[in-house]
Amino acid sequence: CLPVCLPACLRACLPACLRACLRACLPVCLPVCLPACLPACLPACLRACLRASCLPACLRACLRACLPVCLPVCLPACLPACLPACLPACLRACLLACLQAC
Repeated sequence: CLPVCLPACLRACLPACLRACLRACLPVCLPVCLPACLPACLPACLRACLRASCLPACLRACLRACLPVCLPVCLPACLPACLPACLPACLRACLLACLQAC
């Protein structure tokens, strides 16, 4: 039975695995990616902040405003460098769980 039903079972199980692994890897990747990301978008943000001259409160607001704009631009560039460190181990564990479930 296994050779017949395993591929179908894995096909059903793996996409959820991949999604779970990506979700698990993002928090690991973010601290790595952010320092690379921020220089791309912070300067413009900070100039606006300095003009507003309310730095500490402004800086927090600035980061909150900046990150959603910044991350989609720089995460895709950073993730391929970060994910290989995180994904394979996660996927192996997931595959084993899938095999046991199958």
